[in-house]
Amino acid sequence: MRHQHWMIWLATGLGAGMVAGGWLMDGLAYVPGFLLEIGVTLLLLVPIALLEQRLRQTERQTRELNEGLRRVDQQVRRTAEEVQRLGQASVDGGFSEREAALAAAAGRRDQPSIRRALEQAHETGAVSSDGVRVRPAGLDDARLRFRPARDPRDAVVVRVEAEVSGATVTSAWEPWRPGENARRLCRRLNALAVGLGAGGPGMQHLPFEELVTLLRLAVTSHTGDGRDLGAVIELANEEWVVSDDGLYGRPWPYRVPRALIVGDSAGEVAQYGVRNAPLADPARLADALAIARVAYRAGPGTGPPP
Repeated sequence: MRHQHWMIWLATGLGAGMVAGGWLMDGLAYVPGFLLEIGVTLLLLVPIALLEQRLRQTERQTRELNEGLRRVDQQVRRTAEEVQRLGQASVDGGFSEREAALAAAAGRRDQPSIRRALEQAHETGAVSSDGVRVRPAGLDDARLRFRPARDPRDAVVVRVEAEVSGATVTSAWEPWRPGENARRLCRRLNALAVGLGAGGPGMQHLPFEELVTLLRLAVTSHTGDGRDLGAVIELANEEWVVSDDGLYGRPWPYRVPRALIVGDSAGEVAQYGVRNAPLADPARLADALAIARVAYRAGPGTGPPP
């Protein structure tokens, strides 16, 4: 800083010396030119001063703008972090709620817990709106289709679907009312199965374990924790899942469209399987196709659930 001051004083002294030297050499003849140079200098000082003031103002405004942008950027970052935190909390909360409902259904196996697990699976779109099918022990070529009841007086509705003499037959929807023992519902369903002509000694208990396993698979795949399997109807076997829009492969990302399954061309289905599901076991694929056709033929039944 002191070095700069000496440079300024030195330049000023040299300039004054040069003016004095010119005066001594030219005398009065030097005055007009000297005055002209001073006038030009003064004439330039005013725009320069105004320009400097304008530049300082622009610099100040730029600093204020940058500071405002910095504050806005910080606010946007804080908002994004808060939205991410809330979104993650919502996802985690929904996951925890679904897990709690499935765990309660697996452990308690009563009407409220089974209904809640079914409702959550329906609300997320993980299962078919027509209900899910599970195979009960004790009934031959038959399935039970479960779904939440639309009537608030009932917890769950169930019906029997069976293959009898090559035809698909279904029972009426049987309500499982709150407070009713599951064994009583099981006896009524056994009676319905006998009335349909289904074979077998009859069920000793309802297939709650298989139902919860199917719901867990459907919810897990639909909420991003696994490969999407569509709106699930039934677990056909270890390799295939029946959904509203077709068969989905579990070990591999294979899919057989529903339109192809319900068609009459077995050769076309076989060609599709060879071309699009080369690693699938042919016997399991054929079994899954047969199960899917029965599930689609059964459909929602003759009337809506109660």
